[in-house]
Amino acid sequence: MPQLILLTALLLFAVFPLEAEPLLVKHDWPAASPCQDCQTLQFDELEFHLPRSLTGRIFVPDIGSASLVILPRPDSDRAPISILHEQKAVVWQFLESRGWLEKYAIGNTADLLRLVGKTSENDQDIAAMRQILGMEDVRSYTMYRKSPFTAFRVVPRDGESWGYIVTDKDRKWYKLAGAITDDAWSKLLAHLRLSTIH
Repeated sequence: MPQLILLTALLLFAVFPLEAEPLLVKHDWPAASPCQDCQTLQFDELEFHLPRSLTGRIFVPDIGSASLVILPRPDSDRAPISILHEQKAVVWQFLESRGWLEKYAIGNTADLLRLVGKTSENDQDIAAMRQILGMEDVRSYTMYRKSPFTAFRVVPRDGESWGYIVTDKDRKWYKLAGAITDDAWSKLLAHLRLSTIH
């Protein structure tokens, strides 16, 4: 079934050409600042240090995959932020079957997400990859880099923005979703660390 969905997306692309090109823009990683009231939130290998103004409660839904939701304080006008560890095995299998991993030297998730930000006017493969990832109609696409992390923020023309945080070492996808403001996005990245719990 997942393979059928991917093939259907490619057929739709052939019939309905893409209208918008998400061109990747590089942005400085948010600077860390003193945070006396920060609390630590560990999600897999991602260690966030978030101000209490951003976090009311942490909710872990029973949806069958690793995820959590940062619920805002009751007196806050912020929206909930979801953090998910997405499983993209089918995507990687499809890219490999088309020979695109070798053709474009895609070794990890950051390579792929950088690639789909390139202009694809003369490259239908990149355009197809973009559609598979749901990025065919994007208003802005921004990359932030601070070793070992690369973060990508996607703002569609319609609907809520989302983002990915990936590392240099593997093909994991950490997705951030919700009505994430510029301020909340900066706070999520500013004190981010890679931390493995043994």
